[in-house]
Amino acid sequence: MLRWAVEEYLSMPILLVKMLIANQRKKKGIRVEKIYFGKDHGQYVLFFHSDDRRKRNKLIFFVHGGGWIFGLPDIYRFIGYFFARTGYPAILVGHRSSLFHKFPDQLEDIEKGLRKSLEKLGMGEWKTLKIILCGHSSGGQLAALMALNGEKDPIVCREQLSGVITLGAPLDLSAKRNYFIKKLVKLLVKNSMKWHQANPIEQIHGKEEIPFFCIHGKKDTILGMDQAANFVEKYNQYNGDLGKLFIAENLHHSDMIQIFLSGRTETKAVLEWIQERE
Repeated sequence: MLRWAVEEYLSMPILLVKMLIANQRKKKGIRVEKIYFGKDHGQYVLFFHSDDRRKRNKLIFFVHGGGWIFGLPDIYRFIGYFFARTGYPAILVGHRSSLFHKFPDQLEDIEKGLRKSLEKLGMGEWKTLKIILCGHSSGGQLAALMALNGEKDPIVCREQLSGVITLGAPLDLSAKRNYFIKKLVKLLVKNSMKWHQANPIEQIHGKEEIPFFCIHGKKDTILGMDQAANFVEKYNQYNGDLGKLFIAENLHHSDMIQIFLSGRTETKAVLEWIQERE
């Protein structure tokens, strides 16, 4: 475990350089639009779409990680480019920081970001697209909550929501977490009455009928694999076999986003899973 933590720490500078290069590289035929939905610097979305019309049957809605504190959509532009290059329009959404805004503000932000985007793109071909929610780390938790809360307050109709992809996400807040993550969760959820509302596994009640693809790094020392395993096990108890667990053998926590930087086994698995969604 210690060796894996050291591996991740030492790999971070290289990962950041790869992200920077991928963000700066010009992408011919890909257009990017910025849409604001609030006054905070994190309340905006980036919409990526390509002139390539091979596949426009699904829209990817991605929520970045950063422990609910850090991160902006602009830092993860390469993910929008990745999906647009493969033929899928993508929306990257930001949210307010938990340093100053507590849960459920972050969930409300990404829901507002999707609603604003759909209003903006509501005309013509965009209205018929199926939506895949996707998120890394804390963003995966928010994406999962958005889907699971949809029965109570639907942002999009069930027919339009095609599935959810989580990457190294805290899906069971009662499962094993390191000290750092525990502090982040406590900072996020100040009101104990809202604790269960922030825990995706506690929002499973049956009849969700939304496919989940939960990818978790085998070498993740920040969030143990039981985060995804526990969630998928309970989800399948209520929803048949709609939950799928995929263990990324050589990935840690932060480097899960390498899936969108190079052709890996996990990259192929993600694209195949998206293609399978009706």
